[in-house]
Amino acid sequence: MSDAVELDKPVVLVGMPGSGKSHAGRLLAERLRVPFYDTDHLIEEAQRSSIADLFASRGEAFFRGLEHETIARVLRQGPGVISTGGGALTTPAVLEDIKAHAISIWLTAEMDALVDRVRRHAGKRPLLADGDQRSRMERLWQDRKGLYAQADLVVDNTHNDVVRMMDDIIFALNDFMRKQD
Repeated sequence: MSDAVELDKPVVLVGMPGSGKSHAGRLLAERLRVPFYDTDHLIEEAQRSSIADLFASRGEAFFRGLEHETIARVLRQGPGVISTGGGALTTPAVLEDIKAHAISIWLTAEMDALVDRVRRHAGKRPLLADGDQRSRMERLWQDRKGLYAQADLVVDNTHNDVVRMMDDIIFALNDFMRKQD
């Protein structure tokens, strides 16, 4: 499959925790030969603290402010791939910035796959660290699905088949860009 996507703005990956945004973002950026930005990682580096510690010590509102600043900054960098945290779109200004300055891709996956993936790293995910991950994930899904649904494109990553997912993203991007012309 051809990777001849000519980006004129960033691609932003959104979706639930465990949907594969960071992994897919790295691979997509490599395939498109553009920079990759993982906003959670950028925040952790700048703050010299984990996301979980930031939530615990400063609260979610503080974190969401940092997240908005970080996303706004990397959106101005031009073509690239940006992986956001699962809750990034809960900040209305983030959703507006992404709509205005990027192509957004919602990475979806079935709930069983998401729950299985987040269980492995629940301690790193402050909104999922305690209690029953499935019920917490289902609540997040109910709260966020309308936000994710505003993405320009939707690509399924239930089966975690990296080659297929990359091909699906490239195809969707090429189709989207062709329709914009």
